[in-house]
Amino acid sequence: MKKNTKILIVVIALAICFRLWILASSNWNLIIDSYYDSHLQINEAISLIRGHWLGAYSKFTLCKNISYPMFLFLLNILHIPYYLGMGGLISGSSFLFIKSIKPICKNIIFKCIIFIFLIFNPVGFNQEAVYHYRNALIPWVVLLVISSIIGIYLRKDKSIKEILPYGIIGMISTGFYWLLREDSIWFLPFILVAFIFTIICYIRTKCKLSEKIKKSIISFLPISGIILSVLLISTINYFVYGIFATNDRTSTYEAKVLGQLALIDDGANLDKDVWVSKKAIKLAKKTSPTFAKLDLTTFDGWPKIGDYSIWALRDAASNAGYYTDAKTTNEMYKKIYAELVEGFDKGKIKKKKAIKLSNTSGVYSMNEMIKPIPIMFHSLYNHATYKHDETEDEKIDHIEDETNIEKYENLLRIDLIRSEELLINEKADNSRINANNNLKRSLIVNKVISNSIIFIYKVTGLILLICSLFIYIVYIIKFFKDRKQAKDYPGLLLIMTGILLTVFMNSYLVGLWGVGFKLTADNVLFTSYTTSQSIMIPIFEILSIIVFLGYTKNKFVKKHIQC
Repeated sequence: MKKNTKILIVVIALAICFRLWILASSNWNLIIDSYYDSHLQINEAISLIRGHWLGAYSKFTLCKNISYPMFLFLLNILHIPYYLGMGGLISGSSFLFIKSIKPICKNIIFKCIIFIFLIFNPVGFNQEAVYHYRNALIPWVVLLVISSIIGIYLRKDKSIKEILPYGIIGMISTGFYWLLREDSIWFLPFILVAFIFTIICYIRTKCKLSEKIKKSIISFLPISGIILSVLLISTINYFVYGIFATNDRTSTYEAKVLGQLALIDDGANLDKDVWVSKKAIKLAKKTSPTFAKLDLTTFDGWPKIGDYSIWALRDAASNAGYYTDAKTTNEMYKKIYAELVEGFDKGKIKKKKAIKLSNTSGVYSMNEMIKPIPIMFHSLYNHATYKHDETEDEKIDHIEDETNIEKYENLLRIDLIRSEELLINEKADNSRINANNNLKRSLIVNKVISNSIIFIYKVTGLILLICSLFIYIVYIIKFFKDRKQAKDYPGLLLIMTGILLTVFMNSYLVGLWGVGFKLTADNVLFTSYTTSQSIMIPIFEILSIIVFLGYTKNKFVKKHIQC
C-alpha cells in the first residue's frame, strides 16, 4: 500500500504539473475597454498594490465587489504568476474535496481519480477561464465552500482538531465567494440548510455538551465568513469613501432608488421587461425634484430592457456632477428615495402589480416568473455535457495598445500575444517577433491538447449525468421503502439534493434576470453567469457514485455513520 501510495503521489504531482503547463500556455483573453468589468478590476488591483485602496471615487470605483482585485493583489505581493495562482486554486480546491470525503471514501486510487477528474474539468479551459475576470474563480471557490461544508458534516463524530481546519477554510472561502459577485444570494440557501442540518446532527451525537457547543460554533464559521467579510469591507469603505457598504450599486440608496423607479406603473405590459421606461422617468421627475435635476437624457442612450437601467442611472448622476464624493452621492439617492416613497404614499404615482425580488432585479409578472423554468433543465444538460466549453488560439479581443498590454503583463506576470499589425507599429525587433511566434505555436499545441481533454468529458458527460440521476432516484425510493437498509447515507442524500436544487436555483435566477435580454441556456452571457454549475454537477455525480458503492458495500467505501 505504501508503494502504491508513492506511485499515486507521483501521478498526482505529474497531473498538477501538466495542468499548470496548460494554464501557462493558455491564450489569455483581454478586453481592455471593459470599463465596468475586467479592466476595472485590474485597475483596482493596481490601486491596492500601490496602497490607494480602490483609487479615487468615481462612478466606476465601487460598482463591483472586491474579491477578484484582492486575489490579484495577493498574487502580486507574493510574486506568484496568474497561471500559478489559478492552478493553485484549482488544485487546492480539488484536493480539499477529496480530503473532505475521506470518512466515506478511503480508497486512495478512487480519490486520485476524483482529483484528476476535477482539475481537468473543462470549466477550467473555456473562455471564461482564460478571461481575466471574476467568473474564472467562481467554480473553484464554490468547490472550496462545498468541500468545507461536507468536511464539517462528515466529521461530526471526530475531534475538534479534525473539524476546525474545514471551519476556517469554510469561513475564508465563503466570505471570499460572497464578495466575488453582487448576486451571490443564490448560494445562501445551500449554506444555511447545510448549517442547520449539521447542527442537528451535532446535537444528536453522543458527546459532552461543551464539545457539542464547540462543534456547533465551528459549523457556523462558513456563515460567519459572510458576515465578517461584509463588515470588514464595509468598514474600510466607510473610512475611505464615507459609506458603509461593500459596493455602491447594490448596497446603498442607489439600489433603493432603482427599486422604486422599477415599481412605477407606466401602463405598459410587464412582459416587455422594461425596468424603467421613458414614461416612468417623466412620472418620477414630477414626483421627485431631486431626481429631475439629474442628466436624464443619458437614459435614452441605454437600452430599456433588463438591468441597463442601473448603469443609465449612474451615468445620469455622474453627468449631473455626482460620483466625486461617495457620501454626497448616497445622500442624493437617499433624498430621491424618500421623495419617491412619499409619491407612492400620496398617490402621485402608482405601483405596478408585479412581483419584486430585490431592488436590483426588476419586477416581474407571473408569466415572466414561469419563463425560466424550462431553461433550468436545458442548463443542467449543457453544463453536464460541457456543450459550450472549448479552447481557442490566437483570439485577440483586446485593443491593440502596447502600454495597456504591458500593464497587464506586469501585474499578472504572464506573456500576452500581439498581432502582427501591432508589432509592425511598434517596430519590434526580430527577437520580439520570434518570441511572439513561439507563443502562437504554443497556443496551437495547447488548443489541440485542451480540446482533446474537453472532448473526453463531452463524450462521457451525458452518461455520467444519466447514471448519477438514476442512482439518486433509486436510492431515494429505497430510502423511503426501507429506511433501515438504506439509512447509511441520508446525509449525503441531503447534500446531493441541496446541490441539485442549488444548480436549478442558479439557472432560474439568471434566467429570470435575463428575461428582458431573451437569454436562453445557450446564450454566452447565460453560460458565463452559471459557470458554477460545471463544477457542482460533477460533485453531484461523484457523490452519487459514492452512495452507490456504499450501498452495495463496495470495499472502496466505508459506511457512513448515521447522525
